Amino acid sequence: MEKNNKIEIRISGMSCTGCENRVENVLKNIENVESVNANYNTGIVEIETNDIKDLNINVIKDILEDLGYDILEVL
Repeated sequence: MEKNNKIEIRISGMSCTGCENRVENVLKNIENVESVNANYNTGIVEIETNDIKDLNINVIKDILEDLGYDILEVL
């Protein structure tokens, strides 16, 4: 998958592999999301899609906030 089809979001609040799994499982169900990799050590959530323009970043940010995480930046 090409790099321009990936976004990274830095969040705070992930503290264990359970947090990683929770984030990954929820975000994988969003339309146009192909894969998700969350890393609690870095606080980075990588989201891959076939077409970045079809991915609604605001929906993803809202979901992460609803899960209790703070959005620090979109990379």
